[in-house]
Amino acid sequence: MSTPYIQAMVLAAVSDGEIQQEELTVIHSYLNNLQALNKLSEKEFSVAVADTYNKVSAGMKVEHIVELIGQDLNADQKNIAYALAVEICHANFSYVPSERDYIHVLEEMWQIDPAIVNIVKGSCKLRYGIE
Repeated sequence: MSTPYIQAMVLAAVSDGEIQQEELTVIHSYLNNLQALNKLSEKEFSVAVADTYNKVSAGMKVEHIVELIGQDLNADQKNIAYALAVEICHANFSYVPSERDYIHVLEEMWQIDPAIVNIVKGSCKLRYGIE
């Protein structure tokens, strides 16, 4: 069940065309500390990363990848994956247009409640100083 969370974070990390060290650090921190991810084996993690990266490299549309990631998630799980993705997009203290576009796709396709959007983005604004 934790694979979609990894995929959402990896897609966030590659959304600007380059995975920054800060993004990797945050992802690995969540692997060790987030209950939903700490039971994930290294092999499962590597497969989820490779699968997501391969889809992006093959030119698959972000919307299709997001649809695949979310197909087995309930609303609460989509909210968690969304929050993790937003965090990764802010991890390097930058939030560029391509990252904004990816987050917007998540919000629209997964119908993230506007209250959740405000909470997550408000928290990032407070911690990272960017909107």
